[in-house]
Amino acid sequence: MSRNGPVALAYHTLFVTFMLAPILVVCWVAFTPEGYLSFPTDRWSLRWFYAIAQYPEFVSAFWRSIWLGAISSAIAVAVSVPAALAIARYRFPGREAMTALFMSPLMIPHVVLG
Repeated sequence: MSRNGPVALAYHTLFVTFMLAPILVVCWVAFTPEGYLSFPTDRWSLRWFYAIAQYPEFVSAFWRSIWLGAISSAIAVAVSVPAALAIARYRFPGREAMTALFMSPLMIPHVVLG
């Protein structure tokens, strides 16, 4: 058993369920032909995906998002790989600060959630 005990486990289970339930419902409805939640569904459909693809504004925004994501990923790799190599191989002033800067996105969710 973890150091937090069964109460913390129950709390976290409820929290995760509460956070994921709306996402699962939206995903379920997205693949049904009806405009409402029907459980169990007797058939599956891509109707809503075809409907949204008919809007040029959405398609344009979708491809812009893909493009920005690809550019952001390329920039992140171009900056982080040399930084990781420098941090791993060399000792220099500010090395610990640089490590903390690059590790902060991994640590912040744990700090926020407790």
